Amino acid sequence: MPIVQISSAPASDLLISSPETFQTVPASLKNAAGYKGGYYGLGLEDGKVAHWVAIWESDEFRQKFGADPASAEAIEQLKKGIAGPPTRIGFNSSTDPTAALTSPAVEIATFTAKGGESDKLLSLVGELAKGLEASAGIHKPIVYGPTVEDANKVVLLAGWDSAEAHQAVVKGGSLSGVFGQITAIADFTVGHSALKATA
Repeated sequence: MPIVQISSAPASDLLISSPETFQTVPASLKNAAGYKGGYYGLGLEDGKVAHWVAIWESDEFRQKFGADPASAEAIEQLKKGIAGPPTRIGFNSSTDPTAALTSPAVEIATFTAKGGESDKLLSLVGELAKGLEASAGIHKPIVYGPTVEDANKVVLLAGWDSAEAHQAVVKGGSLSGVFGQITAIADFTVGHSALKATA
């Protein structure tokens, strides 16, 4: 399964004013073994949160690049795009994330089990994903999986026609049952971003 790494942070003025500056990734990353491509963009809610997504064949390749001095070039580019410390998570994607990441509005949701019920949480997020895939405005497939850093965290990426399309499904209440089960055992964060592929 591919590893999806998401780095998020407050966006720098440079990224907000000139996002095209960050479309080309350093050659050291582009040519790294196991690197499958990346995406970047700003949060749709306020346009002030930056997201970078990198796809790796496996966590072994991701970790190897992170330990390579050549990764410093990519880190320096990332620093120019952020105005605060980044959060970085990687998760084992359930399937190819391309459809979600190339949609007009990418939902990025993170669920954290409160009492260590990681297996139950993963199962419930799977039910949620199945229900969302039957919704209007969705770009299938939805991808989700536990983070490699913490099995109690599960990330879900869903592609939508718009953030409003997602909000309409939430307001419709068809998935309130399974979502209620999730929130009973987990905290969550959710946001949306319009991502562009890096070159």
